[in-house]
Amino acid sequence: MQTVLANVGIEHTPHKIGRNVSVKGKLKLEEPISIEGFFKGTIKSTSIVAIAESAEVTANIEADIVIVAGKLEGDILADNQVFLLDTCRMKGSIRTSRISIADNAVFEGECQMLSSPEEVDIFSYTVEQLSNNLKRL
Repeated sequence: MQTVLANVGIEHTPHKIGRNVSVKGKLKLEEPISIEGFFKGTIKSTSIVAIAESAEVTANIEADIVIVAGKLEGDILADNQVFLLDTCRMKGSIRTSRISIADNAVFEGECQMLSSPEEVDIFSYTVEQLSNNLKRL
């Protein structure tokens, strides 16, 4: 069986919350996780969070990469990228620097595109430019 991660070209073997499992609480992870069952709470990860097609998740998620193929109600803050696959049904807000939304994905909410940390140079402004910007406030 192909994992949700493999659907987007990521070759990791994630930890898993299985199809017939229901979890409520806070998850804090440093390794990939795939949720196939039910989860309610918060998820904070420095890695990948994947929500499989069979999953029903009510949670706010902070992670490097978030992949949604199932049902998610909650907000996402992804440092790197969000993938909403064609079976995705999401209600909430997304904040990320990159997003991929499949044709048949259902997304109800708002998306805020963040600057990639590599693209932001706080020292690129001259003193004059900074001064002019402050005068406008």
